[in-house]
Amino acid sequence: MRNLLLKRPKREDVVGRHIYAFVKNRTNQVLYSFSRTLRPQDLKQLPDAGANNTPPSLRKDEWRPLWTVSIPGTPTTSRINQELITKLRDYRMLHELCWEMPESITKPFDEEEIKQMKDKLKRRGGSKKESVYDVIKHKKKKLRAQMVMDQKANSVADLAAGLLQISDQEASDLALEEARQKREEVALLVRLSNDFEETIRDSNEEYLQLKSSVSPEISELGADEPISQDGLEDSMKPEAAGISTKISPELRAAMDEIHAKQARSKYAVEELVRARENLQKQVEDLAGQIKIAEARLDSRSDETDKEKSTNENDAKSDASIETLRMR
Repeated sequence: MRNLLLKRPKREDVVGRHIYAFVKNRTNQVLYSFSRTLRPQDLKQLPDAGANNTPPSLRKDEWRPLWTVSIPGTPTTSRINQELITKLRDYRMLHELCWEMPESITKPFDEEEIKQMKDKLKRRGGSKKESVYDVIKHKKKKLRAQMVMDQKANSVADLAAGLLQISDQEASDLALEEARQKREEVALLVRLSNDFEETIRDSNEEYLQLKSSVSPEISELGADEPISQDGLEDSMKPEAAGISTKISPELRAAMDEIHAKQARSKYAVEELVRARENLQKQVEDLAGQIKIAEARLDSRSDETDKEKSTNENDAKSDASIETLRMR
């Protein structure tokens, strides 16, 4: 009795995270629900299996828990649960409409069983006239109704198939989302690298302007020969005799800042190029994985379509055979 009781989930995790299955004690009919208790409207899930087989009202003493599924709390939990319960109901409808005739129904009755039925009819008495073949017809009809209503084993198999399909679909969706994020990161890195290139060009222009502004001061100090870039940088150092003491500290600080900016920009561009190459490789790998997942899903959908068409053809042939037998 202890194993039959469903564990009560936490109050904050109840909505949209759990699916409960209940089975009827006598007929093994199955109901699915998002709540721990059945409601009268849940009986609408059951098919019309004939007279005296569809319960008019819900009696909770006739139903017991079969299994429960709990999905971890994520932003897509409610969507996954809704897809899963929809698949379970669709599978059950498929079992109820497309089924094969079991041997217990197709097996003919032997002479001894027919003789026992005749003796039973004679002992029954009453004014109702009924032959042995009418009894056999009612018995087979009852067996068919029991077979359609018994969905206990199919429910567990349908749960495994639904979880497998949803896991494959979520894996492919996750791969697509990762590929999209990688593409956005690559685009962002490309934009940043372009911005750094513009920064480098601007710093070069500032360097040339600063150099042109420093050159007249050096010429006024008595420099006869033109000074190269290295010589200009050396002239800005404090140890440059006769020159560094008269160059303003603002120019020297501006020159140092420009060189530091160029070094940082160059290092950032190299890192961005390296990161862009790595991300491009990861995007290519993810694209290959996505193609493999899509091919796997296509093959599974083809197999499902083939099985569905085969089941429908078998159901039609069985129905035609049953019609001929009844005639």
